Amino acid sequence: VNVGERQILSSISFVLRSGEIHAIAGPNGSGKTSLALSIAGHPAYEVSTGDIRWNGESILNKKPHERARLGVHWVGQNVPAFDGVGLLNVARSAISARGTPPDVFHLRSELVAALARMGLGEDFLLRALHGDSSGGEKKKIELALVAVLKPKLLILDEIDAGLDAAGIATAAELITEWSAGAAVLVISHSEPFIERLA
Repeated sequence: VNVGERQILSSISFVLRSGEIHAIAGPNGSGKTSLALSIAGHPAYEVSTGDIRWNGESILNKKPHERARLGVHWVGQNVPAFDGVGLLNVARSAISARGTPPDVFHLRSELVAALARMGLGEDFLLRALHGDSSGGEKKKIELALVAVLKPKLLILDEIDAGLDAAGIATAAELITEWSAGAAVLVISHSEPFIERLA
């Protein structure tokens, strides 16, 4: 994988299967996030040699939103805020983009339940997405969003960073549950967090 003229990743080969959790740990600057962004299709990351295959077919020519429609979901380290856009609208748009618009009332109930599981109130549905949220709250909101989107490949880049002890425990529980129907790739500096997923 190259960024501009610089090669940043080489000699990487692995398979992610539904029902499995894979974890990557390593020092800062070792390429963990670069790998995640490459899989998600970030345009700055060019796969110069090799391939990324989804169910046997190359997705190298697919844009990030096209990969997302296939079920690839990436949660990054730094979650941006979106003024004027609410969590319910983001979830509804993401599900509609897959071809089947959701029942909004059912989706709202699912989101409220997912937020509650993360220790967050219903009022987070009314706020601009991540607008007035702390770092830990942003991660919890992202986990609630994952719960309703149900991706097929879930890439979590330092999802545990900024979470309190209860949030880390719940995140580990959720990731383990989700892995029953998805392939999960977790990037973390925390060995105890990774051990919770084993």
